[in-house]
Amino acid sequence: MEEIWQLSLKRQLTDTYVQSPQEWTDIIISTSGLLNLTIVSDRFKELSLPQRRDQLQNILSKFKISPGFISLYTLEEARSLNLSAPQLVNGSSINTWQDLALWAANPQNQSQFSQPQPRIPRTVT
Repeated sequence: MEEIWQLSLKRQLTDTYVQSPQEWTDIIISTSGLLNLTIVSDRFKELSLPQRRDQLQNILSKFKISPGFISLYTLEEARSLNLSAPQLVNGSSINTWQDLALWAANPQNQSQFSQPQPRIPRTVT
């Protein structure tokens, strides 16, 4: 079975940029198909914004996706902006059609939960 490209992208970005528990990535594929990406990593220390984007482009070029909003921060920059890692989304938090569309387009952000066990059938007499 072929891996979903969003999961492959998330894994590659995480392997490259997340080296400590404080570092994180947030990948969102918009409903228009654009990649919105936030990475917080100290691998960006002492790199200018163009250098950060060039470094990232080497990874993104392997995936045929159009970039949307790309935000690349060091840990210190993220702290000063009060950014925090996103929470995983589960199916029970879907309240609108847009929530559903974003949830379906972003399998890399879905929490892994166990399948509910079937209930034992009961007969009422």
